[in-house]
Amino acid sequence: MCACRRIGSIGSMRRVGSACVTEAPPCVLLPGTLCDARVFAPLQTAWAALGRPGHGQVLDLHTLELTVSQWWTRQLARLPARFDVLGFSLGGVLALQLLAIAPARVRRLCLVATNAAAGTPLHRERTEAQQALWQAEGPAAVARAMLAQASPADSQSPELAATVVEMACATPWSAFVAQGELNASRPDGLPALQAFSGEVLLISGANDPWCGAEKQQAMCAAHTAAQWQEFEGAGHYLPLARAQALARATHRFFHQPDTLCRSSP
Repeated sequence: MCACRRIGSIGSMRRVGSACVTEAPPCVLLPGTLCDARVFAPLQTAWAALGRPGHGQVLDLHTLELTVSQWWTRQLARLPARFDVLGFSLGGVLALQLLAIAPARVRRLCLVATNAAAGTPLHRERTEAQQALWQAEGPAAVARAMLAQASPADSQSPELAATVVEMACATPWSAFVAQGELNASRPDGLPALQAFSGEVLLISGANDPWCGAEKQQAMCAAHTAAQWQEFEGAGHYLPLARAQALARATHRFFHQPDTLCRSSP
């Protein structure tokens, strides 16, 4: 069973009076494998329609190195003292590593289509197969294969598929290798999630074979105060396929009052 509070719909979150609301800090956006800022463009457009134009700073995973802690040290030197984080897929894995390095810098965390478990031999096998496919047929073939595996229904959307392929073709080989190594050798992120004192929102697709309900329930067990929202009929690429719903859920989460304020009479 999931120990956290599962959200049935966006509207089930409690509305609050303006006296309790505080201005949210900047939000750092972490893309997934073979993704760049374009994966969050529909989300940022939807946020703008909700009154948050220009919201969200996307970090560049093309600069990712094999030593993730060093990469984060450089990023933290350029980021505000405190910020919110939204990580998609591999970006969620990066976010969990941030919690292990500098948890006090993060106010609230949203993990979208994320698996917090440690890397397994299956992850290593998948990484090596993707690298071999890249070398044989190029990054576009890897992107199409990932889309077909993780979001079969979304692969039928020409616009979505084109965006995924275009992002992959813009990814340097060195970055792809570093991303694959992170995916294959990542540590268990559940202890860092359990120790995190901030608020957490988990969002997943009901039809995501990589980061489905079982993975979300494990994170719920680690952070029992987390909120979890599952999008029915959705696969893995939620920022592209369900941008409007994702924007509403995350906008409410990042701008809701603190827990202490919500519990006040």
